[in-house]
Amino acid sequence: MKKRLLPIALGFLLLSQGAFAQSRPIKGQVLDDKGEPVVGAAIQIKGTHQGTVTDADGNFSLEVPDDDNTLVIRSVGFTTQEVQAGDGLQPLVIHFSHTTTTLNETVIVGYGTETKKTIVGASSTISGKEMENIPMGSFTNILQGKASGVQVTAQNGAPGSPAFVRVRGTGSLSAGQGPLYVIDGTPVSSDAYSSLNPNDIESISVLKDASTASIYGSRGSNGVVMITTKKGTKGKSQIKYNFQYGIKEKTPDNYDMMDFDQKLKYERDLGYTNQYLQPLLDKDGISSIDAISESEAQKYWNMLRPYETNWFDEILRKGHFVQHDLSFSGGSDKTTYFLSFQSYREDGISLGSDFDRKSGSLNFEHQVNKWVKIGENAHVAYSKENVLRDRFNVQNPFAAIYMYNPYESPYDFSANGLNGFNLTSQGYNIVEAIQTNPEWKGTLYGLSSTYVELAPVKGLTLRSQLGTQFANYSRETFMSPNSILDVFVNGGGVGSKTDNGYNDFTFSWTNTAQYEKIFNDVNRIKVLIGTEFTKDKYKSYSLTSQGYAFADLNTQENAATPISTSTSRLGWTMMSYFARAEYGYKDKYMASFSVRNDGSSRFGTNEQYGMFYAGGLAWILTEEDFLKGNPYVNFLKLWASVGTVGNDAINDYIHMDQYQLGTYNGGNVIFPSEPGNEELTWEKNTNYSIGVDFYLFNNKLTGSLDYFNKYTYSLLLEKPISPTTGFLSQISNVGAISNHGMELTLNYDIINTEDWHWSVGGNLTLVKNEVKKLNSGEDLIWDNASALNYYKVGYPADFYYLQKSAGVDPNNGDELWYKEDGTTTNDYNEAGLFYLDKSPNPTYFGGVYTNVSFKGIGLGINVYYSGGNYIYNNQWLVAHDASSIYQNMAVDAADYWTPTNKNAPNPKPDINKPTYDSDRWLQKGDFIRLRDITLSYNLPSKLINKAKMQAVQVYLQAHNLWYWAPDYKGDPEIGIGSSESGYTTPGGISLYSYPTARAFTFGLSVTF
Repeated sequence: MKKRLLPIALGFLLLSQGAFAQSRPIKGQVLDDKGEPVVGAAIQIKGTHQGTVTDADGNFSLEVPDDDNTLVIRSVGFTTQEVQAGDGLQPLVIHFSHTTTTLNETVIVGYGTETKKTIVGASSTISGKEMENIPMGSFTNILQGKASGVQVTAQNGAPGSPAFVRVRGTGSLSAGQGPLYVIDGTPVSSDAYSSLNPNDIESISVLKDASTASIYGSRGSNGVVMITTKKGTKGKSQIKYNFQYGIKEKTPDNYDMMDFDQKLKYERDLGYTNQYLQPLLDKDGISSIDAISESEAQKYWNMLRPYETNWFDEILRKGHFVQHDLSFSGGSDKTTYFLSFQSYREDGISLGSDFDRKSGSLNFEHQVNKWVKIGENAHVAYSKENVLRDRFNVQNPFAAIYMYNPYESPYDFSANGLNGFNLTSQGYNIVEAIQTNPEWKGTLYGLSSTYVELAPVKGLTLRSQLGTQFANYSRETFMSPNSILDVFVNGGGVGSKTDNGYNDFTFSWTNTAQYEKIFNDVNRIKVLIGTEFTKDKYKSYSLTSQGYAFADLNTQENAATPISTSTSRLGWTMMSYFARAEYGYKDKYMASFSVRNDGSSRFGTNEQYGMFYAGGLAWILTEEDFLKGNPYVNFLKLWASVGTVGNDAINDYIHMDQYQLGTYNGGNVIFPSEPGNEELTWEKNTNYSIGVDFYLFNNKLTGSLDYFNKYTYSLLLEKPISPTTGFLSQISNVGAISNHGMELTLNYDIINTEDWHWSVGGNLTLVKNEVKKLNSGEDLIWDNASALNYYKVGYPADFYYLQKSAGVDPNNGDELWYKEDGTTTNDYNEAGLFYLDKSPNPTYFGGVYTNVSFKGIGLGINVYYSGGNYIYNNQWLVAHDASSIYQNMAVDAADYWTPTNKNAPNPKPDINKPTYDSDRWLQKGDFIRLRDITLSYNLPSKLINKAKMQAVQVYLQAHNLWYWAPDYKGDPEIGIGSSESGYTTPGGISLYSYPTARAFTFGLSVTF
């Protein structure tokens, strides 16, 4: 009886205490920094275990004792916040700010997940919130400055164009240099990630070292970018609509081009008479413009005044940008869903350039019963782009705006015109070409990941996933009959058309088994084993024809004469086996080991299989007695990893002997074109890393510091062989390069109160690249760099090999160059070639940001910086020495040597002398760019709730607003130099490719 009375008495005591204690009801809503409800946030009375969590609308209610007035709000991915409970008379509205890094933050790794606390190795996580509502067609551009160790360079500014992404330096010389992209567990091609709607991304994890990336074996050499798309959540359904409208324009540069009067005077001073003045002078019997005084010349110059043209205004424009996003999400206890649609339209900053994409996603997951789960992640997109030529001449409008003279019009004012258009001094008219020679490309892309997951016993998860992707690409180029280009190429009245494209289908079937268990509350193990089978089928075609009667009848069946047809078929297969084991003791000591065996059809019969492995250790010092509870050091983890990964990014059949069809003596023959190599195998790299992750000063200062050393060997390069074989080279595994450096990431919460939040942070990467070994110690030239880039042991990859300018001879104005013995010469043929320890690859880069919010008003600023590299600025030849005087020049060109201007930077001009390659045109590429400024306002909940809305945000944004490049003429963010001319080494040479744009955007986001 006494045993029964005791609990009854205790219960009565607790009830009586509750009856006498005074409390008040508190209600409120928790919103994130974009004004959206935070579901499942923990609301706790400070110093107690009493609390609650927010519902699907972010709402909560809680009884708070009168003597307690502080609430603590916590949620994964957000900064812990303390607020005053108040008197309960008015509902609280708490704005919760995302943190850049938290211990419980989920990190997506190969075939699984970890947390920031438990992961062993180097990774960076970017929240999907950082991807949203940036006016860029490809999310790869948005990654710039977001993560240490990740260098992002825009390929160019063409609408929808992706970026070059390099993880921890240049990992290869001739094979693939970009990372592997994995979307919802499926490795994908460039078509996939380029077509992905950035607003559909939930998070991105970049796996940078061997411990995290080695699970992808032969494809993880250059890092892995893990992309997780948005999923539905249990609770009330949600509808969200985003709208953006903006204007884009060419980023200003510091080229000061000659105007009408300056160019004509410059020509006269150099004794040059242009093609428009000469007929006017001939009528008056004057031989040349320099034969008369400047005052007399003015009369003839004025005759050209009606044709004065600003080619920037004629060709460039303000491009309009419009984006609509609509999504539906929600779920029940068993089923969750996310459905989205996007319409993205961007007019380019040039005539004839635009990009249009329509896309949709459906992510669905259903819990069939306690141990069976099924799901589907599907994405489909179609994009169409009107394309401009990307050549190093005036077929490219971004070359034309600099090269066309300010005294010539796009329209005919002489007998030399064609169809109402002036041929210009270049013999070409880009305005006419854009109208009469259209070119467009379209891509239909689909990605699907279908999976079933079984949990037959506690701790064991079996998963089977089928990932499929397809791309249907088509491109059409039409040359209208009697267009200027048709006259030059075909003689006129002909017209021609080329259609080309491809179909690419890939499927990956992945099966994994994972077991996780904690023994005796201190030993945690997680074991993963799996297989993956991947197969790709690729078909391409090309059709060319001539003879079109009308420009409107421009399909192939309307051609009079077929010229050529071709098709090709390619394919590759990979079979993989992998495993990973993890162990943790008291959440203090952790170890991870992974191994993968890949077999690929891309390599020789004896070398098709490769084994890749990695291991890592971590020690959380703050779990030790000497640091546990330290008020200044909240979390401190040391880790180290080592392992190997590979690179298989080569042509599908390159290991086999190649043959071509031809004719001989009137008969058809087959002859060898390239020698195979059955001993060909993977590029490999050994990757060492060590790092420390830390949270300090009550978690206000967080960050990480890493050191890495990546040594890549068995490089896939062309090896010289004896000409007696009938060939000059053969693809082989020769050479080695290294990348080593440091990464630093920091974030500091300066203010974090109920109304105010202010954080600053950034990242810095230092990296040094060096060629360690080449075939027989020989130097190798990089094919497509016009002798500007070489490979040499002891030098960076892609360094410059050039003549060295010695300036101008002050005595006579001659241009001087250094000879190999260190003396100078004015004869370019005597100048020496020098290995310059200057590379297009930056040695440092990073980002800096700050975010401030106050009662629904937010301000975010992102800055990117890069440097230590050099760029061959071929665009700056507009300031050269008059050899191309028939085109427009920069004002700087007029500052040349004369007997009264002996210290001028330019030598005396000579219109008959060519401009020579030398380091005179090599400029430092250091720059700082103000990447984004966003000013936002979240409307008060009490205002929008009356309209049945959960959240409303309006914002203004400026993108690429400003940059500073003290030593470079133009915009120093150089990706592709000229794609059609073969200059595609990132940052190597500037050749008028599509320039970057700055944008001003208005946005509206509404959640129902």
